[in-house]
Amino acid sequence: MGKYRLIQKGLPAFDWSDLSHWLLTIGWGSFLGLICLAYLAINVVFTFFYVFDLGGIAESGDSAVNAFFFSVQTMATIGYGAMYPTSGYVHTLVTIEVLIGMLWTAVATGLVLARFTLPTARVMFSRHAVICSYNGVPTLMFRAANQRSNFIVEAVFRVTILRPEISPEGHVIRRLHDLKLVRSETPVFSMSMTVMHPIDEDSPLYGVSPQELIAWQTQIVVMLTGLDETVSQTIHASHFYAVDDLQWNRRFVDVIKLQPNGDRHLDYTKFHDTEYVFDADSETEAVFPSIPEFQKPLDFSDRSKRDRRTDRTRRPGQRSSSSDRPDRPKRPMPPKPPKSPNPPKLPKSPKSPKSPKSPKPPQPPRRSRRTESIR
Repeated sequence: MGKYRLIQKGLPAFDWSDLSHWLLTIGWGSFLGLICLAYLAINVVFTFFYVFDLGGIAESGDSAVNAFFFSVQTMATIGYGAMYPTSGYVHTLVTIEVLIGMLWTAVATGLVLARFTLPTARVMFSRHAVICSYNGVPTLMFRAANQRSNFIVEAVFRVTILRPEISPEGHVIRRLHDLKLVRSETPVFSMSMTVMHPIDEDSPLYGVSPQELIAWQTQIVVMLTGLDETVSQTIHASHFYAVDDLQWNRRFVDVIKLQPNGDRHLDYTKFHDTEYVFDADSETEAVFPSIPEFQKPLDFSDRSKRDRRTDRTRRPGQRSSSSDRPDRPKRPMPPKPPKSPNPPKLPKSPKSPKSPKSPKPPQPPRRSRRTESIR
């Protein structure tokens, strides 16, 4: 699976019921060598039986070598006429060999045709998967490209993560968790495509440190299915990413350029290249603090880093403060327009004289309660 081998124990090394599948999956060199070896073996076996009655083959000269070439001519139904059977024993062998030769020719032809017409996909995946900030969220990214000049119609990507889990009862199970993609399908897959998975609170990778991924021997499984427009058959492609295939604080180099005449230039020489993330205006620094080596894995379990990211997240249209960009010079302010002269003040209207206050009427003196009680 990927760069790791799957070693099976307790199963037979070969099962005859899988003969056709095995013949379709081996390499072309092994397949052609096996065809030639089987052809020679059949003729050698029949030569061994012809030797018992060399006189039953006319013009053979009682030679085993001539008997071998007689078997070759019989199996291929050539019939030059120089050598021919004369005895009943040889006639019987010729009948059996012709039947086996016809069946062998049909089987070999069918296998070759099946191997040639077997639908396959030539899809290139990036050697590494990167994790960097995208729209303020840590995002897992990898590349895929169609190496053929045709289209893969209705291409669908499916990404899962394989990791072990322990149930409350102590059962250890290797489970597959689907990773939600920003875009998982495309109607036409002809060039390069970057597949992205945001590591948010709903992601199985959220809060998981790289050390835990290494300890679990986690693998990321990528599957691609689509319809080849040339043969109109479904094709498949797969790729596996191990933990050491992940790169933090890096992003892919742009490989598609638009020509002046409208053509698109895809540079496959830079398909696997990545670069460090140095954009000071992005939220990468808040999510991924600067690391001297730039290869140190990021610990997603550190809550303070995510808190700093949320504190520094800007609203749409809001400019960053000058402290966020210390290396950039301040933009000069435009000169202020001259102030317009103040309009002249109007003279104040004279105040009307105040009317004299009327005197208050005299009030009778107040009597205290003590005086009233004495009286």
